[in-house]
Amino acid sequence: MSNNIIISHLDAEIIDYLTTCHDYCDSYDIARVVGINRRQVRSEIANVKEILSVLGYTLDSRRSKGYRILERDRITALQDYIRNSSHGGQSFYTPSGRRDFMMETLVMNDDRYIRLDDLADSLFVSRSTINNDLQFLTRIIEMRGCTVETKSRQGIRLIGNEKYKRILLCDCLYNINTQNNMHSSFLELFMNPQSVLENSILQTLISQNIVMSDLAMCDFLLYLTVVCLRVRAGKMLEESPDVSMLKGRKEFDTAALIAVRISQYLDILLNEHEVNQIAIKIITNQSSTMLAERYYPELTERITQECTAQIFAMTGIRLEEHPYAEQFANYIDTALTILSLGEKVRNPFYQTIRESYPLGYDLALIVKSVFLDQCGYVLSSSFMAYFTVFFNTWIQDKRYRPRRTLLLSSLGVGAANSINTELMLHFSSELEVKRVASYYELPSIDLNDYDLVLSTMPILRHLGIPSVEISQFMNNDDLRKIETTVTSDYSVFQPELACCPSLFISGVAYKNLEAIRDIISDKITNLFPNLKKSYVDTILTSDQNYLTDLQNGFLFCRLEKPLNNLSFAVVLLLKEPIPNGEFMIRALVLVSSADRRFYRALREASRAIPEQELMEITDKKNPDYAEFIKLYHEEWD
Repeated sequence: MSNNIIISHLDAEIIDYLTTCHDYCDSYDIARVVGINRRQVRSEIANVKEILSVLGYTLDSRRSKGYRILERDRITALQDYIRNSSHGGQSFYTPSGRRDFMMETLVMNDDRYIRLDDLADSLFVSRSTINNDLQFLTRIIEMRGCTVETKSRQGIRLIGNEKYKRILLCDCLYNINTQNNMHSSFLELFMNPQSVLENSILQTLISQNIVMSDLAMCDFLLYLTVVCLRVRAGKMLEESPDVSMLKGRKEFDTAALIAVRISQYLDILLNEHEVNQIAIKIITNQSSTMLAERYYPELTERITQECTAQIFAMTGIRLEEHPYAEQFANYIDTALTILSLGEKVRNPFYQTIRESYPLGYDLALIVKSVFLDQCGYVLSSSFMAYFTVFFNTWIQDKRYRPRRTLLLSSLGVGAANSINTELMLHFSSELEVKRVASYYELPSIDLNDYDLVLSTMPILRHLGIPSVEISQFMNNDDLRKIETTVTSDYSVFQPELACCPSLFISGVAYKNLEAIRDIISDKITNLFPNLKKSYVDTILTSDQNYLTDLQNGFLFCRLEKPLNNLSFAVVLLLKEPIPNGEFMIRALVLVSSADRRFYRALREASRAIPEQELMEITDKKNPDYAEFIKLYHEEWD
């Protein structure tokens, strides 16, 4: 067995699982065990098949059955090899590994032509394989503003601006680190005090209060590595964008300090353009939460307002709330800065982000549309992931926000500590005591800042928000009263955060509920490809699913076994109502959630909608999501 193969961590996990399967296993099984989506499994299988072939094994695939390694008599040797091999390097036996090698070779040897036969010999593959890989790479190279020049009997050569060549090389190195789970190893190099230059660069960033995420820091430090490689090879930047509006900022001072460190240790003198580009990379990689002032205040304000208005109009979600409104504007300004400077953001999770956070992704699609309309910029997949993560954080915080609680203690603040301790012990996820006060202070307290009042004295005035009288020394009766209030009060719940435009269906006509299952199943599996359709179908037809009573045209279905870890609802509006006893079903809401509060709150919010209003919406030809979600606002503002 060859000792020269270095296999990615992901491919090793897939092969290791295949060695344990005596029968065929399909892509769903592999995805579930390895922790990726089925689409990614299908793309990785090509790598796995090549690796196994080099090792002398055959991966057999059968339609409707899946995959199986045929040489079962030698499976133990394969297991030992896979489990003992190093997963920290790049595998040239995979398509992605070959392409990364070819890209690195093209960039680092851009002053000469490279023969395809030499590439084929280096990678132990045929010339036709190299030609196929080159076609794939050429599309990427042209997208980055470079070209591949071909000369007969000489080979190929990369032509283009030095800045874009560096982007290609950084993409390649970042991909290698991501595929082989090496980002932490790369950071460790800069964290090690014995790595004098690398550690001094990291300490310079820290001392200048430059804050980046781990993955953004990897991206920046990879860029510095590329700078050193290219400058030592005589490839210095000869131009840089206009940075006059950015001059005088601490990022330029930091870039100058880093340039001095590089000069001291590598005897390389970086010119003004190199220093400017390092400063730009610091600015574009720095955390949006650390943004001291906005670079495009007027355009940022305009895009923020338009995004906020469209998000509300299309989904009913309000974003005009601090601190998230400020953070959203910072994200937009950062994106404008990155795009205007010709830079890019790298997010390795862009392929799975939509199925992980579907509502967040739908909101990011609105932002993408506004960016294109307002300034002509097209947000990349990584930018979409960037905004999706922001929106999901906001959604989770709003959806499960603990009730802001005012605690009125007749014995004062000190005695309230024991009450607060009991509250945190039993209701830490439901309540947050924002203030402790005395009863006589009530007239001066703005109750708009609270969702619940707990008082050790009887409350003899109307407060406008729920209140519970408790004893100064908490007992079980007090706990039960609080629990009853918390579980029956849904005033803080926002239905628009439970639904999702991607999981909304309207304008369909069916005669019975059984016929609806297929359309719901298709909608779910299209959005969540990691969920096997047969698995979804089985869950949907289970007799354990609980159907609520019909009161105003809504039929609720709660899945006793949630489809995944997400809490989500599929909403289907019927073009023609389906009779069910004395009631008419006009809308079906399927809820998949392990959190019963999510189900109950959405159900209660829906019950507050008059059936006449629901009927007016369903009677339209093809009502859109915005028309449906607006039904909730009058009752649940």
